[in-house]
Amino acid sequence: CNKSPASAWCSMANYEPGTSQYWEQAWTELGSCTGTMAPTDSPSNVVLSDVGGCPNEFEAAADYEEGDQVSNKNLVYQCKSWPQSEHCSQAGYTPGEEVGGVENWIHAWTVVGHCSGTIGPTSAPSHVQLTDMGGCPESWSAKSVEELYEEGDKVESNGLVFACKAWPFSGHCSQAGYEPLKDDGTAGAWKDAWSLVGYCEGSIGPTAAPNFDELATVGACPKEWVGGAITAYEPDDKVSV
Repeated sequence: CNKSPASAWCSMANYEPGTSQYWEQAWTELGSCTGTMAPTDSPSNVVLSDVGGCPNEFEAAADYEEGDQVSNKNLVYQCKSWPQSEHCSQAGYTPGEEVGGVENWIHAWTVVGHCSGTIGPTSAPSHVQLTDMGGCPESWSAKSVEELYEEGDKVESNGLVFACKAWPFSGHCSQAGYEPLKDDGTAGAWKDAWSLVGYCEGSIGPTAAPNFDELATVGACPKEWVGGAITAYEPDDKVSV
């Protein structure tokens, strides 16, 4: 198996050594062999740590970040650091579960120990209070090429306000399947593009009637602007266009 990051493919379908189209991206052929390799000593088994009570079980719709821990079948898993952490909330990466015979979860989660029972709260639960954003921005809608959502743009969905993430994730903000709180395709895919920033009520209205400045009449027109190196304008020079 090749070194990281190519090692990520070694356990995946379509990368079986010597048979698949892309196997050489994951594996290096070392030579030929016969018979079987006998063990040189007793097998070494990894002993998992007892981490006590089990954290909450994995939920496909939850928004997991680096360091978050979940349990599945009395094993405790921890979400890996970025960019692998982006997979922790995605469908097909349930800790300890195979999808089509492939263990995709190993790219997002690390086994940290075994558990039993539940973790009791040490104090009253702490709830994150959302920011009151005032009036609601417009709801998400499909955009033309000239009107694509950009980093920082805000939209509303079910009374909540979402902001488009920074590049490269902002590239998803205008795409179908990434509308906030909608799971039309991959469950939770919208979380890759949008961040929840607060709640809102009503709509954002204008603060005052539009104000149009009337241009003053200066009389006859001065000479028209002329470009080029031979023209040297000075402060207070006037031109017309």
